[in-house]
Amino acid sequence: MYKKQLMAILLVLGMAGGMASADDAAASTEARLQNLEKEISALKESQNAGKEGKPGHAITLAAGRESALKLGGMLQIQVDGGDKGDRRFNSDNTRFYLRRARLGATATFSENMEARVEAEFAGTLGEANAMRAQLTDGYIQWSPTDELYARAGQFKTPFGFEQLAADPRLYTIERSLGNDRLTLSRQIGAQIGGNVTDKRLNYALGAFNGTSVNSSSNDNSKFTLVGRLGAVPLATEKKEPRARASPWASTDICRTMIG
Repeated sequence: MYKKQLMAILLVLGMAGGMASADDAAASTEARLQNLEKEISALKESQNAGKEGKPGHAITLAAGRESALKLGGMLQIQVDGGDKGDRRFNSDNTRFYLRRARLGATATFSENMEARVEAEFAGTLGEANAMRAQLTDGYIQWSPTDELYARAGQFKTPFGFEQLAADPRLYTIERSLGNDRLTLSRQIGAQIGGNVTDKRLNYALGAFNGTSVNSSSNDNSKFTLVGRLGAVPLATEKKEPRARASPWASTDICRTMIG
């Protein structure tokens, strides 16, 4: 009899202790929630104070791309032998030479701004001595949207598919002689362009001195106008058939290239 009463008393005490522990846990959770609400309220007040110019801690978030600096380069060593190539080669002598030796830097800043500088430390296809560094690219670009960018400086003119292809992406070791004779290469000037209709249509239009690369002079008071229009009429997962047209005109000559 006494054992049953003792067990009942212990059971009641255990239930009372469990209820007290649950009450303590609930009170602790409630206190934590109240402290968290106070911290959130204080944070909002500090942000509002910073926006209104009052003392406070305002949080600033970037609205566009973060500032970055990318360094790169390319080294291409070639050997010639056998018969002489086209008229760009001076002789048929067997030789080693540096075809391309470039160092460049591209910086993005102020959300939509980009600047690029690249120098060439090698020569050309012809034989040369006492090679010196020359500027290849040097421009600044503003790209507020995919549909529009504005660029000014020295860069490739938007004329000729082979010319615009990056050197590491060429299928042949050199560009064709026709490309070198028909295109304008790099020029100093300004250009606008962009991609529209979900990048199925791209355009570029620029005005340049038309005198040559690394030349700040102009042989007359007019600019050489260069344009390019590209389209992707059909697209699949593996292939993207493209069509392009690139005209350019100056006071001396006018050319159009399709392809």
